[in-house]
Amino acid sequence: LKFMRARKLLEPELAPSNEGVDPSLLEDDARAIATFLHHSKGLSKRVIGDFLGEPGEHANQVRLFYTRAYDFEGMPFVDALRAYLTPFRLPGEAQKIDRIMNCYSARYHEANPAVFSCEDTAYVLAFSLIMLNTDQHSTNVTRKMTEVEFIRNNRGIDRGQNVQEHILSAAYHDIRRTEIKTTTEFDELSQHELISWLAHGSVFIKFTHGRVGAFKTPHHEIKLWISADKLCYRNLSKRGKAAVPEKQLPLSFITEVIVGAKSSVFRRHGVARQSTQDSSSVAQGETGEVPSDRAYISLVMNQRTLDLQAGTPELGDFWGRYFKQVVERSRLEATARGLALRAQPRERLMELATKEWSTNILPNWTEMRHAEQTRLLWWEGIPSSERGRVWLCVLGETEKGEKGGELSADAN
Repeated sequence: LKFMRARKLLEPELAPSNEGVDPSLLEDDARAIATFLHHSKGLSKRVIGDFLGEPGEHANQVRLFYTRAYDFEGMPFVDALRAYLTPFRLPGEAQKIDRIMNCYSARYHEANPAVFSCEDTAYVLAFSLIMLNTDQHSTNVTRKMTEVEFIRNNRGIDRGQNVQEHILSAAYHDIRRTEIKTTTEFDELSQHELISWLAHGSVFIKFTHGRVGAFKTPHHEIKLWISADKLCYRNLSKRGKAAVPEKQLPLSFITEVIVGAKSSVFRRHGVARQSTQDSSSVAQGETGEVPSDRAYISLVMNQRTLDLQAGTPELGDFWGRYFKQVVERSRLEATARGLALRAQPRERLMELATKEWSTNILPNWTEMRHAEQTRLLWWEGIPSSERGRVWLCVLGETEKGEKGGELSADAN
């Protein structure tokens, strides 16, 4: 908001305590901020929730205009609550939650005055549903609340009267069936938070390519993270022994992402698809539960796969989506480079192509030979100065060509 005010996209900051400030200006400012929070993409849902829960008159006006943007008329209570809470995440501070839920309950009662006798009923039921949501979907709660218990706990909340039982029953089953997300998901991070999160990385189980029985264990833990344009990982199973160097691979080497236990490596180690897998054949978590098929990812690089198992299906979903975006971006960039080369005069095209072959493709032939960029340049014609080295690599006539090492000067 400070950034927008500095560039006059919003009015200079005003405060109700300022003497001589027209209240209508404060309202216009609050309305503009509420609209910004509603419609701007890429904002952190956690930060939006914290902002909406702030104290003060101006914050209250923002919260009010933000909530008024919702039309709850005729909506079931849980549907309205879900729609309201989805675009942001409830803050952890009780007072902030109280301010937000007060605003929601007032708006719902205003739109549906016949459902409850007063807005306080909507307020109490909203909090009760949030507690039920935690009860039903938290792994730390072993004994789940029953429908009978939920209805009993909400007796007399409507000014001493009972809320209609069919409303409470429908709300209970709706929450039990589908969780209201009240914590930040991976794909709801702001760009800055996402970069920080990727740099911190996650722990995966990596499955080996060797034959079953060739290793003491068919898999081991690794720490995987993103640094600049490289995928980095380190073997965690050798901690306390000799220092294990980290491995780095350019993200552009990833040509395909396979979600699920579909690769030959997983099959070789007895990891079947979720529909057929049994708990004795897969790497299990600390709880002994069989992971969802969504927890498995295979990154295809140079006709081999990096086969990983995430700690949770949600973590697998996040990394799978991220790597798919990386592949799509690499394809678009390769196509753009090819189009840019074609737009150049023939002499300039050959000059750029020669540089690309000599500095990027040939020194990394093993990794680059199947890349989209290499195929595009191949069809444009191999520069005469590099033609001999390229064909030696293709035909496998150099000692180091197929190993991806640097080609000798004699290869020309």
